[in-house]
Amino acid sequence: MNEDFYSPDFLEIKVKKHKGTILKKSGLKEVELDNLLTLLLDKILVAPEETYRPELEKADNILGDIDVKDVPFLALAIKKDAYIWSDDGDFEEQDSVEVWKTEDMIDHFFE
Repeated sequence: MNEDFYSPDFLEIKVKKHKGTILKKSGLKEVELDNLLTLLLDKILVAPEETYRPELEKADNILGDIDVKDVPFLALAIKKDAYIWSDDGDFEEQDSVEVWKTEDMIDHFFE
């Protein structure tokens, strides 16, 4: 399994949109979150849509009725033969790619 981190090219927009929720759920101060995001985003390979476009129809058939906003993430994971790192339960509704929760990531990379 590929251990590089990939994201569709709109990740930063999505993170900024949900920054308030992330701050609330994480308990971090804004400066701490900004520093963490800078570190994380430096490690993520951004993939333009043309990279995963061939898998969009397949991903839409799998996840489109559940959450269409998650389709690009699934398409990219299928294309890159990668797992998805998400605590979003919608990804649990599919079995095309493995889904790792944050707890799984911590266990894998830090223990």
